[in-house]
Amino acid sequence: MNHRLGNCALLFVAVFTSCSPAKSESSSESKSEEYEIVNKQEISLMDFFLQEDDYLVFCHSDTCTQCKQIIGDVASFAEDNIIKTYFLNVSLPDNKITLVPIDEITIGVNSINDLVYAGTPTIFEVKNGITTSNIAGKDKCLTFLNEIRKNQIK
Repeated sequence: MNHRLGNCALLFVAVFTSCSPAKSESSSESKSEEYEIVNKQEISLMDFFLQEDDYLVFCHSDTCTQCKQIIGDVASFAEDNIIKTYFLNVSLPDNKITLVPIDEITIGVNSINDLVYAGTPTIFEVKNGITTSNIAGKDKCLTFLNEIRKNQIK
């Protein structure tokens, strides 16, 4: 009987160890590091409104699963240079933006003090120093980028 308990305990330890948080964190490391353009066009929150006239800011987090799923699509869009696209990692201490449940209230904002978002991933569109769009969620972000692409082709 003790022999059986010992085998079960070993099996439990083996299974539990293979799913340990340390192991899964390293395997799901932020994919943003894989894309040169993300590093090249990463901005800080302090620089959010200091870019050229019209641009996008993709807000992402190192711990956001949806961000990791679409970072390649956003990086590809940025590389196409249809509209200048910057990347803001909100998981960094100096890049914290206030979370609110509604994304529309950030439209018309021109100061980081008034900037809020509904979570990551989020794409802000900024024109002439004022936010004109605040798109939250993986599917909405991808749809938004695809619409910009389609309008560019026309």
